[in-house]
Amino acid sequence: MTTTELKISSWRTYECVNRVEECAGVDSYYLLAKDGKPMEGLLPGQYVYVKANFPSTGEFGPASFPVSSAPDAGLLRLTVKYVSGRNQVDETSTEARLHRLLKVGETIELSEPFGEFTFNFKEEHPVVIIAAGICIAGVVPLLSALSTENPLRELHFLYSAANSARYPLKSEVDSIMKGLPHGAKAVFFTSPLEGDVIGRDYDAQGRISAERIRFFCQDPDADFWLAGPKEFMESVKAALLEIGVIEPRIHCEDYKH
Repeated sequence: MTTTELKISSWRTYECVNRVEECAGVDSYYLLAKDGKPMEGLLPGQYVYVKANFPSTGEFGPASFPVSSAPDAGLLRLTVKYVSGRNQVDETSTEARLHRLLKVGETIELSEPFGEFTFNFKEEHPVVIIAAGICIAGVVPLLSALSTENPLRELHFLYSAANSARYPLKSEVDSIMKGLPHGAKAVFFTSPLEGDVIGRDYDAQGRISAERIRFFCQDPDADFWLAGPKEFMESVKAALLEIGVIEPRIHCEDYKH
């Protein structure tokens, strides 16, 4: 999908006021609009398009990234993975260029928000969020909104990562979950490190399957929200259908990776 097809109405300039290494290969950029105004219409779970023009590389982008901060956070945060699953870096990618060039004081251009990976936080229907890897970035605002707008809502959060060294925003997720008394979290590591301890750092080894969804979340009538690579979402969706979840209750993240 091109930016013309997306009908981006305008680009706004944002300054990077802080950047943090979240874990190996993942950076968070804290951005402030140069006009001082918040991003209008931003909802938890939505994404924006990014483009930039640095003297050393010229213009690059647009590329889409979920906003990993709450809409009312003051600073807009993008949490970006710049390495592949094999620990390789494509130096021509927008992700790698941001890692190399977007220092504090530099500016980039952001579009208005897009996407329908968001829901009514005031509803009482149980919700299950299943995410993998860097796509936790778009999930954190959903968890945060639940904790502030409807903390008593029943929630299950299942997350898959390689290991503790590849788990961005972990501390923030743990903190948010403490504010959800009816919330439960299950973490799956596909390649645990030697120092990773089951029961402390993660709850199960391997991938999320139908049996594990049934074990960790036994409510097929919940609404299920899936965030991850296309193959991951297809696999989890098939598992949900296998255990009796009806298709209208399954919602997949919609931004382009």
